[in-house]
Parts: sequence; structure tokens; C-alpha cells
Amino acid sequence: MTTHTTFHWYFDEEARLREELLLARLEQSRLRWITRGQRRLVRVLMALALVVVVVSLGREYLVWEEMRMRGIISQSVEVEAWAWHRLDYAAVTASLDPEAREDWVRWHNQYQQGRRNWAGRDARLPQVEIGGVEFLGRGRALVEVWLRAAEVPDVEQYREYRLYRNLAGEWLRTSTDVDLWGAPTERSAGVFHFVYSAQDAQAVERVAAEVETLWQNLCQRLGLNPTPEDPSLRIVIQGENVGVGPLRFDGDRLLLLSPRLARAPVYEDEAQTLSRMIATALTRRAMDRFMQGRGFDPRWAVTYEAALVWLAEDANPLLPRNPRQESGSLRKRVAQFGLPRLDDLLEKRTANYFWWSGWVSTAGHSLVTYEMNTYGADRFDDLLVGLAVAEDWEELSQSVFGVSAAELERGWQRYLHWRYQLE
Repeated sequence: MTTHTTFHWYFDEEARLREELLLARLEQSRLRWITRGQRRLVRVLMALALVVVVVSLGREYLVWEEMRMRGIISQSVEVEAWAWHRLDYAAVTASLDPEAREDWVRWHNQYQQGRRNWAGRDARLPQVEIGGVEFLGRGRALVEVWLRAAEVPDVEQYREYRLYRNLAGEWLRTSTDVDLWGAPTERSAGVFHFVYSAQDAQAVERVAAEVETLWQNLCQRLGLNPTPEDPSLRIVIQGENVGVGPLRFDGDRLLLLSPRLARAPVYEDEAQTLSRMIATALTRRAMDRFMQGRGFDPRWAVTYEAALVWLAEDANPLLPRNPRQESGSLRKRVAQFGLPRLDDLLEKRTANYFWWSGWVSTAGHSLVTYEMNTYGADRFDDLLVGLAVAEDWEELSQSVFGVSAAELERGWQRYLHWRYQLE
């Protein structure tokens, strides 16, 4: 049998009075103020904690979302590289934004097809990865793409910026847009007048400070007067691939691609890339003026172009001395056929342009570098004159450097061994 115990509470008058006294004390202003302050403090702390949690979750979500989008963009970059390597034109088309401008699509396909033609049978699958990603809004992103191993057998790594658009969850490569670069700005530096946008402002400022020195160096090397034939040279830098032609002035106007969009070695900053383009155009302008009335034998085209590149680099105050050169294609050629000879540099301009731009251009550049380092840079204008009148390598070597063609070739081949560590 279970026993239940019941407690009965009885409040007498004394207990009631004690309760009223306690309630009265709680109603005093000081105690009431402390109680309300504590409540506010607790509420504030809880609100702050909630804000911290929400902000942390928001940041984590943004980081996760950015990583997710970077992963999709990286996959798109790899698919496009694979498609061009395999020449799968259906996959190439699928990797492009269907709303991209037609003129940009034509330019893009011609450019990529040219790179693929250059590679030819030596083509390999490029190793690509993405660096910085700048989300521009409206579903667009400016992506830094690094080619760790290019589609052609070159050692150097390249970078370029590409524009991608989000379409139904996929990031597809799309056409460049001048509007993204902002309103054009103008700046003058002596006879040079720059037109550029905010995206390229820092690069232009560095180049503008040195461009007059560059032009004076070129004219001094070739014995030319920088004035008054050039009262004004206009350099327009645009954030658009379409319309940009060779690095050559059209009258007094030079149209260049923004250094952010240009494919350039990873060790160059944007100012150096811009200065390289401007230096090449100015060197061509100066050398064309120097060669006026002298004639030119197209058989020497490789050596002439190599001399142009050497002078553009040597006179450029923003570039390091003896900049690196692509050498992968030259290494492969040496492994198959041995060291190049002087005669290999003749008449190559008539061959396929993209093939000519591979090992032959590297070999030609190394030849001019060897000549200038060995016999002195003061022989440069003599070399140009020799290219205008010489019939063969023997005549050119004797008239310009005072040595036989055989001696010049042996010295150049030793230099190739040393410069590129050829076996």
C-alpha cells in the first residue's frame, strides 16, 4: 500500500507582509534601473553575437561561392584548351558565349587556329590554370589565365586576361568590351600623346615617363634626328582585341591592345609589356626611316627582324638586360637536326609564318645578340647597311665584322650552347 504525503502552504499575515516588503524593495528606482540595464546589455550582446554569426556565415558563403565559380571557370579554360588541341570545333563553339560579338568570335578563332598551326605536329595539350579573378557584375568576370606549358614547345610561361560570362551556371568565354575599361583619358609626354583608360593608368604612367628616353635612344643608335619629322605621335590603348593590328604606326597613330589583355611572359609586369609593344613599333618606325633609299633583299628578312627585336629590347629602359627568349622549339630542332647554321636563316620568310616564328626567330635573335656582344653595339647601323647590300653571309661577315662567315658561325654556335644550355 502506497503512502502519499501532501504539503499544505499557509500564508499568515506575517508572511504576506514580508512578501509586500520584498516587492517594495524591487520597485525602488536603483534596483529597477540595474535590472533594466542588465536586460539591455544581454539583448545587445545577443544581437552582436547574432550579427557576428550572420556575417561569418555570409563570408564563408561568399568564399565558398567564389571557389565554386573559380572551379567552373577553371574547367571552362581547360575544356577550351583541350578543344583547340584536338581541333574539336564543336567543343570550341560550345565553349564560347553564344551572345559574343561575331567580329570577336572571328578574331578569336583565327588567333587560336594560328597558334594551333604554329604547333603543327608538335602540338601538346596546354597546361592552364587561373590566377586572379575579378567579378565585374552582370554575370561577367575578368580572369587571369596562366599557361604553365603552352600549346607550342616553349619553355616560357605566359599569362593573359580573358573575359567570361555566366550563362545558366556555366562560365563561357565572351567578347571583350571597351566599356569595361572605363572612359578614355589623355596624357602627353613630349611628342607622344597617350589615349588610355583607368585600367591601364598605372602602366601608362610608367611608360610615359620613359618613352622620350626610348625614342632618343633609338634615334641616337641609328644616327637619326628625332625632330622635327615627328611633331606628334598618338598612342591609343584599347581594351578590345578586334581592330588591333601589327605593332606598326599608321601614319602618326599607333593602336595597341591593353597590356592586361595581351599575352605576355609571366615575369613581365603590365608596364613592361606595354613598353615592349611601344618599343617594337618605334623601332620599326626608326629602322624604316634609316633604310629609306637603301633597298632591302628579302633573303635577309629573318636577320632584319631579329635586329629589330634586339634593338627594341636593348634601347628599352624598362626591360632587363638580356631578356629571356622562348627556346623550346629551338631545343627540339637541335635534338633532331643539330645546331642551326647561318644558311638556315635565309629565305625562311617564304615558309609558313607560324613555323618561321618558332625556332628560327629565336636563332636569329641569338645571332644578333652574339654579334652585338662580341663585336660591339656600335656595329648595329653597319649591320643594317650590310643587309641592304650584301649578297651572302661571307660578304656580310667580312664587311660588317671583319671575320669570315665560318668564324662567325662557330662563335654563334658556341654562344647558343652557352645561352640555352644545348646538348
